[in-house]
Amino acid sequence: MKDLFGKNFLNTLAIILIVLTFGFDTMFLFVQYPERNHDTITMIAGVLNTVGFASVVSFFYGSSQGSKNKQDKLDEVKNPPIKEG
Repeated sequence: MKDLFGKNFLNTLAIILIVLTFGFDTMFLFVQYPERNHDTITMIAGVLNTVGFASVVSFFYGSSQGSKNKQDKLDEVKNPPIKEG
């Protein structure tokens, strides 16, 4: 039997973090909370929006130019261009 949890762990974690982030942001807009908790709730919202959303999106869809350049050089070493002449 194949380990489905192990294969899909990153995808499952990403979905949970994004759902948690959007859920907290929705609650942040519509739920009344005591004024003394304002700083704590704002800090939690900032952490969730940074880690829970931005990091997940950058992990799955982001790449740096340096990484692309390195991969191009590795491909060139692996398959050198054919010189005519």
